[in-house]
Amino acid sequence: MKKSAFVLALAATTLYVTTTHAAAEGWYLGLGVGQSKARDIEDNLDPFLKALEPLPTSLEPVLAYDDEATAWRVFAGYRLNKHVAVETGYTGFGKFSYSGNYSYDNPGTLPDFSGSFAGKAEPKIWTLGALAILPLGSQFELFGKLGAAFWEMETTETMATTVGSESQRSSRSASKTGSSLNVGLGLQYSLSNSLALRLEWERFDDVGEKTLTGETDIDLLTLGVAYRF
Repeated sequence: MKKSAFVLALAATTLYVTTTHAAAEGWYLGLGVGQSKARDIEDNLDPFLKALEPLPTSLEPVLAYDDEATAWRVFAGYRLNKHVAVETGYTGFGKFSYSGNYSYDNPGTLPDFSGSFAGKAEPKIWTLGALAILPLGSQFELFGKLGAAFWEMETTETMATTVGSESQRSSRSASKTGSSLNVGLGLQYSLSNSLALRLEWERFDDVGEKTLTGETDIDLLTLGVAYRF
C-alpha cells in the first residue's frame, strides 16, 4: 500500500513538473490597449518657434498641449524557460497635439503682427527585446523588459500669420525614422495554462528628431491578454 502511494505521488510530481516546464516554454501572442503620454511634447514646438525667428524677446506664445492618447499594441514572443523570454511587438500611440498663438504690438514704425499654429504628432513603434521573469507563486509573474524601439514619427503642422492687414497661411508635414531604448515593467496573471492577463508599463526615449518632427519621451500603460501555444 505504501509502495503504491509512493508510486502515485511520484507520478503526480513528475506530471506536475513536466506540465509546468512545458507551460513555461513555447510561443505566445497577445494584444493590449491603454494610454500613452508624451512626457515633453513641448519639444515638438521647436520647428514652429524656429520658423518664427527672429522674434522680439518680449514675445511669449500662449501654448496648449494634449499629451495623452488612447494606444494599442500587439506582441509575440517565445518563452525560453520560466525566467527568460524574447519578444517583439508593434504599438500605435494615437495622436498628440499642440497649439499656440502669439501677438506683438510693434512700438516702432514696423506693422504689428500676430498668428497661430497647431500640430499633431503620431508615433508608431516596432520593438524587439528580452524579458526577465520572476514567478510569484503558481499564477503571478513579475517581469522586466529591455530592448530596442524602432520608431517612425509623423507630424502635420499649420501656421497662420497676420502682419498689418495682410494674412497668410502655410502647412507642412514631416516624417522621421530612428531607434531608441525601450524599457518596461509588468505583472502577469495566468488564468489557465494557455491564457494570461498582463498589466505593463513601458518607456520609449527620444522618439522623433528635434529640429524636424520634434522629439519626446513616451510612457505607455496597457492592459492586455496573452495566449500561449
